Amino acid sequence: MADYLKLVSARVTNFACFEDTGEVPIDPQVTVLLAENENGKSSFLRALGWFSEVDREFDTDDRWDGADPNGALDIVALTFQTIPSAVSALKEKTGISLPKRIRVVRRTDGSYRVEDEATGEELSSVQGFAFKWQHENLIDFLRRFTSESDLSAEREEAIRHVEAAREADGPTIETAVSYVRSYVVPHLDEAPSAELEELCTGLEDPDDPLLRVLDDFLPTTIYFGEDVEELNDVVTYIEVGSNPERYQTMINLATLVGEDLDSMASLSAHERQRRSRTASTTVTEGVSKYWAEGDITVHITFDETQMVVSITHKERDQKPSRRSRGLRWFLGFYVNFSARTKEDLTGAVLLLDEPGIFLHLRQQTKFLQLLDVLARSNQIIYSTQLPKMVPVAKLHRLRFLVPDDEAVHTVTVKSKLQAFGSKADVTQPVRAQLGMGIAESISLGNVNVVVEGLIDPYLLDTMSVFCREADKPSLADDVTLFATGGSGKKMLPHVATLVGDPVKGVVLLDDDKAGHAAQREIKKVFGDLVPTLRVVEGGSTPSGKEIEDIVSRTYYLELTNAAYKGRVTGYVEIGENDVVDGPIVDAIEAVFKSRRYGTFQKVYPARELQVRLQIGESGPDDETLENFGTLFERVNTALAATVQA
Repeated sequence: MADYLKLVSARVTNFACFEDTGEVPIDPQVTVLLAENENGKSSFLRALGWFSEVDREFDTDDRWDGADPNGALDIVALTFQTIPSAVSALKEKTGISLPKRIRVVRRTDGSYRVEDEATGEELSSVQGFAFKWQHENLIDFLRRFTSESDLSAEREEAIRHVEAAREADGPTIETAVSYVRSYVVPHLDEAPSAELEELCTGLEDPDDPLLRVLDDFLPTTIYFGEDVEELNDVVTYIEVGSNPERYQTMINLATLVGEDLDSMASLSAHERQRRSRTASTTVTEGVSKYWAEGDITVHITFDETQMVVSITHKERDQKPSRRSRGLRWFLGFYVNFSARTKEDLTGAVLLLDEPGIFLHLRQQTKFLQLLDVLARSNQIIYSTQLPKMVPVAKLHRLRFLVPDDEAVHTVTVKSKLQAFGSKADVTQPVRAQLGMGIAESISLGNVNVVVEGLIDPYLLDTMSVFCREADKPSLADDVTLFATGGSGKKMLPHVATLVGDPVKGVVLLDDDKAGHAAQREIKKVFGDLVPTLRVVEGGSTPSGKEIEDIVSRTYYLELTNAAYKGRVTGYVEIGENDVVDGPIVDAIEAVFKSRRYGTFQKVYPARELQVRLQIGESGPDDETLENFGTLFERVNTALAATVQA
């Protein structure tokens, strides 16, 4: 989203159940809203969507019950991180300098105002006409073109009126403009008179030039309900041309494979046949990455007059309309959003209300991967009550809508997983998903690899697939990766699950002090019952190396730079000469500290690796594949000995 301002927080006031949500941090990629029924998830999303619906008046039914029924009220305030291109454009066209962060507020009367987020100072307002640059331009004009002695009194009086208008709006500006037109304009020649009239009109025009320039850089906020437009079984090219809105999903399907339905009829039969095969393969490969319910094939046929679609799933070839609601919803979502985020939704903030509600539990987890891919070009905010739609590895994305037990119809939004002062069980989906994760990790398979960090399974699982594709040793499909989230004695309760039939496994540790300490504790308690390995075969002294260190330094820096380039303002890529020898994570943390980038989170390079696997881009280099292949061979040898024993 290099050309759009980044949304960093949102605040909703005087809307539906919200007197004031408080400032709600928005994740750079995906934000998840959790709440019980009737506690404002949809209302929050609708309010954010209304921010960009410039032609839609405020619905008075949405006014918070306790708000002034007659006054103009603030409804939505979005805070954005500015970018150099917006700062330069605004400076050039209006003379206004933007601060690092701005807050744009929309009110019940439909007006907008722009504020400095740090100071609260108003930079511009559509109805206030408080445009300092316009006043300064008018005053400068008056000084340059009214130097004649017989106009000195009128000039000074006009300047006095305009200067007063800097501090007030309404009648003061009208008085200033009226005075200039009455006492100055008639005395000027035609050219300067026309220029002065244009300046006066600019003061009266409610079209704010600041907002007009910013509009090119503000991302659109778009609300989507739980329903999506689904694929048609068949559509003629004539129907598409005469009613494109009705058949937008079919147009998007064609766009996704690079085809234009308007020109399809003019192609030869063999060319349409070739394009049909290519389109079917392209969509099938894309859909299959995010579909967990068995093999699926999408068949697209471009006939002379029409486009025909069918789906093969579970050995049955049927029309889209005959498939399950979940599959129809998923295909509609995939086609529409995959196409539109590259077209009219580029850079938009997507507001999704209960996505995935029609999907099976296994498919909901897979669907989260699709959202992560879409979030590479769009920020996404979605609401859910479904445990499987809670990203357990990214709990920092969660926002909790909490009703006030003391105030009726009042909800606030919290950004931390904590005990709330409310009777509402807002965290139930989180607890349910965490419980499912633990249960699944322990019981999914009989063969397990226990690791320390929550991020380790990302790297191991993803690299296992890359290694398998490169004909290197990899983990077997029946191996379960289980992260304990700690080392040393904290691991013992989890390691205990590996002792006894039928569950078997090994423990994989880092070659740092914590890993060595954990290895000693496990050996002390369980003896030879549970084998332990370290990610690198070192000696008795810890090397400090973690699992990230068996990724080549070149490739790990590539993952880090790709993950952080759009995440940190002013980020400069880190080269190999910028990092010192030793553990790579420690070296990058030192660079982040020296450059004031904040805290380095190694989950982001790990997720970047996972996303690359999902979309088939930039796989690991040979050194990384060789290192992980060697590790997996050691793990498999230890597992084989354990299972046989």
